[in-house]
Amino acid sequence: MLRLAGLREGIRVLDIGCGAGDVSFLARSLVGDCGSVTGVDRSPDAVAAARNRAHSAGLTNVEFMPPTSPR
Repeated sequence: MLRLAGLREGIRVLDIGCGAGDVSFLARSLVGDCGSVTGVDRSPDAVAAARNRAHSAGLTNVEFMPPTSPR
């Protein structure tokens, strides 16, 4: 499904509602080292879990964050 959506080597991906990052990490495997993935989730616990997973895997082009507040 992600390949049909156009994910390929080198692109940037935004995963909204990423949870613990399962789809974000799958997307990362498709964009490779030259691409990047940003995951956003409202749950601080989910963001923390995803960040820990990325850190444990040594991935520097995957980041996770809570949504920003509108100004």
